[in-house]
Amino acid sequence: MANLFIILFIFAMFHFIYESILSPMFRMEIRYKLFETRDKLRNFKLKNIEDCDNETFQLLDEYASKTINILPLYNFSNLYYASKVKGDEKLLSEIGKHTELIKNSKFDELKKIDKEITRAAVKSLLVNSGGWIYIVVPIVFLIFSVALITHSYGKLRSKLIDSSYKISYAGASGAYNSHLMYEF
Repeated sequence: MANLFIILFIFAMFHFIYESILSPMFRMEIRYKLFETRDKLRNFKLKNIEDCDNETFQLLDEYASKTINILPLYNFSNLYYASKVKGDEKLLSEIGKHTELIKNSKFDELKKIDKEITRAAVKSLLVNSGGWIYIVVPIVFLIFSVALITHSYGKLRSKLIDSSYKISYAGASGAYNSHLMYEF
C-alpha cells in the first residue's frame, strides 16, 4: 500500500511540475514561433504586394492568429470532437477552400508558412497532452501489445487450421506418408 502511495505521489508531482512549469514554457515557445511565422507572412505580403493573392494571405493570417489564440485548447479530446464534425457544411467548405488555396498558390513561401503553422498546432497538441503521458504511454503500449499478440495468434491459428485441414485431407485420402502430413 505504501508503494502505491509513493508511485501515485511521484505521478502527481510529475503532473504538477509539467502542467505548472514545463507546459507553459513550451507553449510560450510555440506561441513566439507562431508570431515569428505570422510576421514572415506579413513581410512576404509587403514585399510581394502586387503578386500575392489577397485571399490566400488573409486566410493564412487568420489561420496563424486563430492558432495563437486557441493554442492552450489543442488536446486529444478536442481533436476527437473535431474529427466527428461532419454536418457543418460551412466549416467543411472553409477547410476545403483553405486546402485548395494553399495547394494552388504559386508561392512556395506561402506553402512553407502553412506547414509551419500546422506543425506548431501539432506541437501544441503534444505539449498540452504531455502531462498525461505517463498514463497514456502504458495504455498505448498495452493496446499495441495485445494487438501484436492477437495478430500473431491469428496468424498462428490460421496456419494451424490450414495444417490441420491438410492433415485431415491427407488422412482421409489414405496418403499418410504424403508430404502434406508433415508440412507446417
